[in-house]
Amino acid sequence: ILELGVENSNGELEVDTQAMEERIGLSPATVTNYLKKWHAQQVIYYEPPFRGAQTKIIGDINRVEFERLKFKHQMAYEKLNKVVEYINTPDEQKHAFLEEYFNIEYTE
Repeated sequence: ILELGVENSNGELEVDTQAMEERIGLSPATVTNYLKKWHAQQVIYYEPPFRGAQTKIIGDINRVEFERLKFKHQMAYEKLNKVVEYINTPDEQKHAFLEEYFNIEYTE
């Protein structure tokens, strides 16, 4: 199996799972299940292949506003942190948390 792999820049072995399936005569699902199981048992590190759609940039890369994207990414994390903070807030303090978050001044 090791000869089916190639060492990457991190010193990790990247293995062609399709070649592995053919070599050992198991179905793709069976090989994937074994890899996941061994990963869970910390025998190996298994990172499933990327299954999403790739982003293709058409045109000049210099037109991409990377600073703006970085800022949006940071803002998204800040929102997520506020959600986590709200979840961890005791129930009796959640109303006050929301008033502060939405800048609501409530007077009786």
